[in-house]
Amino acid sequence: MMILEEVQKAIKFEALGDYDSAEKIYIDILKQDENNSYVLSLLGILYLKTGYFKLAKQLLEKSHSLVPSLVNTEYLGLAYFCLKKLDKAAELFEKVVSSTNNFDVLEKYLDILQSKDEDIKAYEVAQMFYKKFPLRPEAISQLADCCIQVGKFQDADMYSSKVVRQYPKYGIGWIVRGMFCEIYYNDDETAQQCFKKALRLGEKRKAYYNLGLNAARFKDYKKALYYFKKIYRRI
Repeated sequence: MMILEEVQKAIKFEALGDYDSAEKIYIDILKQDENNSYVLSLLGILYLKTGYFKLAKQLLEKSHSLVPSLVNTEYLGLAYFCLKKLDKAAELFEKVVSSTNNFDVLEKYLDILQSKDEDIKAYEVAQMFYKKFPLRPEAISQLADCCIQVGKFQDADMYSSKVVRQYPKYGIGWIVRGMFCEIYYNDDETAQQCFKKALRLGEKRKAYYNLGLNAARFKDYKKALYYFKKIYRRI
């Protein structure tokens, strides 16, 4: 078996979305060479794509034990993230954050840091994310959000305005812009308009949550309860 040729075939199958054919080739190779770290990694990444997270983790760990690599560290971190083992995922992401160009790694690492209220670290990572992906709305809105959290309001104004101007159909951008208007300008009317815009764009959970908080600020608990109930009906 010419392994390189078979791997190239498998990669072409993956590109066409034919994961079953690619999987079969990788498994056949591993039957002949069970410690082929490259193929172990490729099969692990394929399983990650297709939702078999435990298998992905096992294969990527084995590959990494044989030949440690940046790619294995990145995808192993993503596997742990998908398995909701966030501390381990964060540990792996931290090892590659300064060198990675993997969009998912940076986005998921930011999600973890923000969920843990590690605002300073999240701001640092958000700057890296934006530097590497300056045209992606996710990177712009994440940086705007982090700027709000660390009190860099001039930058938050610039980035939150930029994301809704350049990507008006990106719902999260309107959420972040609304949060900024609410927190910095105390402009609740504009904030509500932003949240409702996000709602129309399909960003229902976060829009209802922020509309609920906004209503509660004004002691309109009936309306706040209405919005919060909308969230739980969608869980």
